Amino acid sequence: MRFAVALCVLALFVATLALDNGLMRTPPMGWLAWERFRCDIDCQNDPKNCISEVLFRDMADRLAEDGWRELGYVYVNIDDCWAAMDRDSNGRLQADPKRFPSGIPKLASYIHDRGLKLGIYGDMGTLTCGGYPGTPLDKITIDAQTFADWKVDMLKFDGCYSNATEQEQGEEGRRVGGMSKGRVGMDILKVETTGDKWFTQPSAACLTQTLFFLIGYPAMSKALNATGRPIGYSCSWPAYQGGLPPKVNYTQLGEICNLWRNYGDIEDSWNSVLSIADWFFNNQDVLQPAAGPGRWNDPDMLVVGDFGLSMDQSRSQMAMWAIMAAPLFMSNDLRTISSGARTILQNKVAIGINQDPMGVQGRRLIKEKSGIEVFWRPLSDKASALVFFSRRTDMPYRYQTSLGQLNYTTGSYKIYDVFAEREMPTLKDSTHFVVSINPSGVVMWYISAPAGQDQENTHVGGKLRGPAFHRHGNGIAPIVL
Repeated sequence: MRFAVALCVLALFVATLALDNGLMRTPPMGWLAWERFRCDIDCQNDPKNCISEVLFRDMADRLAEDGWRELGYVYVNIDDCWAAMDRDSNGRLQADPKRFPSGIPKLASYIHDRGLKLGIYGDMGTLTCGGYPGTPLDKITIDAQTFADWKVDMLKFDGCYSNATEQEQGEEGRRVGGMSKGRVGMDILKVETTGDKWFTQPSAACLTQTLFFLIGYPAMSKALNATGRPIGYSCSWPAYQGGLPPKVNYTQLGEICNLWRNYGDIEDSWNSVLSIADWFFNNQDVLQPAAGPGRWNDPDMLVVGDFGLSMDQSRSQMAMWAIMAAPLFMSNDLRTISSGARTILQNKVAIGINQDPMGVQGRRLIKEKSGIEVFWRPLSDKASALVFFSRRTDMPYRYQTSLGQLNYTTGSYKIYDVFAEREMPTLKDSTHFVVSINPSGVVMWYISAPAGQDQENTHVGGKLRGPAFHRHGNGIAPIVL
């Protein structure tokens, strides 16, 4: 019993050191291939759009030359289907030689020369989701070192062709005798046992907890750190386990990953965007405290500029992702993007709200029976952001309220309309106002706090919960009017 407890304490101590890269203190921004270009490998018939070095060089050029880089969009992220079907003679991953004839290191150099960063994709299973070589436990160390040798700046680590047991603790029923079976290339734990004896309770429970940290996704975190190269780490772990406690422990997750996918893949449709936003805000009591500098909830890519969203819906996605402090990874064709979509994605105030250094994720405050919802996020310098969103599909809706009704404290507030790009008349907390919100659209405001007030006093009820919330049962529920 004493031995089991000591093992658990030691392993938990080691686990807390898993992530120490100092990266992504604000949500990362850039471009990611998957939603727009998927696994198109037909370079003979579709040479400009297939997953190849040509595509990623083109996107790097656009980020560098069309004003994206200066706004913070600096990552060029390869997703699935980049690899050759076989590892090389040394057991290392290699890029498909026909589609990436120059190799990943030269592509990384091309991207770095333009002041950008390269992201790459891996999978903690035998295969990637697209059927390419994955990174099973015995390949974690060599793959992490390969990515570092290639000068990669970010890794997205997916979870296809694995299961929860492998993700948390390696081989199901892992034998503890020296941890020799399926080693991940580092001395994680060394425990002497006799023969093939398995741990029994309570040691098995302890071992499950410790291996939650030390095998699988956590092992890749440690392996990336061990390379000495700063590599941002995106984990898909929560999305494969339902995204919520008790299967997902966000305190622990924040110790090993810079960002994580909580939910399913986004599609190029309004229904997809709305379902993802609904899931995040319906579960905000769990998800909001998990986010902060260096550790972000990821509702998936921005599909603004593709085919499925109207301009109003595009502004809605940008606004809600900004309120959520979400990573901003566009998945579109920057070579042909419309001027309207570019204006939304390059909105400096919306980006500034998303990138606020406090790193506090926003919340939904009110969900009206009329189909109007109000979202709020506290910002640095005693400021805040409000989003008025309409779920309606019929016509613009005139929504009347006041800052006082949203529990802003007494004072006069400067208002800036983010997407109209204009200053509004100063509003007193008691002044009733009307905002006209288009169907599936938003009105987004940046609000400066009255001079001389602390952030804590700007909203009644506390800065992390926001206004217009009341105790309800064991949690906090939005008002439904």
